[in-house]
Amino acid sequence: FLSLLKPQFECEERIRLKNGIVRDEKLRLKICEGIYDFAVSCGLSPQKFTTAPLREGKNTEYLMLFTKGGAIRLEKDALYCEVMKKN
Repeated sequence: FLSLLKPQFECEERIRLKNGIVRDEKLRLKICEGIYDFAVSCGLSPQKFTTAPLREGKNTEYLMLFTKGGAIRLEKDALYCEVMKKN
């Protein structure tokens, strides 16, 4: 399963959004970790995670690849490295 993670739609803290854009990297990380945890609790195994192609003036979005069951090949700590890297 390939998932497109759109932090602006998962953000509970709407007050941090300016023009619908999530600028806070720590908030984006928290959202991605929450989706990771939820997927694992549903029996999905995270395999890969990367930043989706960037579009000028738009949100940073992410792609996460899952398999049903099997080994988890993507450790949760890897999310930090990808979300916090400067584009």
